[in-house]
Amino acid sequence: MRTFLLTRARPAFGLWCVPAILCVLAGALSGMKGWALLIWYGVAVCWILAGAAIINFQALIALRPALAALDNRCDPEPLLELSRTVCRQNPDSLLFQVYEGYALSLLGRIKEASQVLDRAGSHPRLAGDARALLIWSAALSSADPRQEWAAEKLTALKPKMGAKQRALVDRVLNQRRSFALMQAAPPQLEPILQQDLERASCRREQVGAHMALAVYYHQRQMWRQAQLHLEFVLEHANKLYVRTQAEELMCKLPADV
Repeated sequence: MRTFLLTRARPAFGLWCVPAILCVLAGALSGMKGWALLIWYGVAVCWILAGAAIINFQALIALRPALAALDNRCDPEPLLELSRTVCRQNPDSLLFQVYEGYALSLLGRIKEASQVLDRAGSHPRLAGDARALLIWSAALSSADPRQEWAAEKLTALKPKMGAKQRALVDRVLNQRRSFALMQAAPPQLEPILQQDLERASCRREQVGAHMALAVYYHQRQMWRQAQLHLEFVLEHANKLYVRTQAEELMCKLPADV
């Protein structure tokens, strides 16, 4: 049933609405008036809204194992498959649009990701949805000029967030500032990157933190330290595109490391 609702959400919702439509027609033809007719229509509306909520809830339930596969096994493909399934049934779904772009970017399918992210970037609800905006900005390249706009919007939304979400936004924005310094690789950046590694709560975050440290040490020509972090990425990145980036960086290390 869960798979049916995800892959055939439109016809399923249409079937669900049939009893409500019949109720509305019956009420109109029966000669009901006043409060009785209003209550009759209200029941029909509640029935329709309940159907929409059930379908949306099923999508959110299916999202949990997809995110778990990404976080724990570094496999973005279940998230990509789920996001595309939901978007085929509901092209206006902002959350699953940004998840689709995010999964594509993690897989290194940059051209496809760019098309999806551009479409999501013009969504009228993006600027007011902290969760979608955070995922959308995470999928953008660090050099994308829209990062500054996203940071401004996230900062403006912080007063409306819970403590946990505010802390996550602060952490992400601080990481972006750290990455902006990566080319120069100043010494004061090392403890910040080490702290990010210590705070990593899942395998995906660990891989990202190790890769950031590998790039930092490579920039400072600290080859042995870079190699150790690259080896972790190569062992655990699984299907993430960062694995390919780690392989390329490993090839640039001196032969005598």
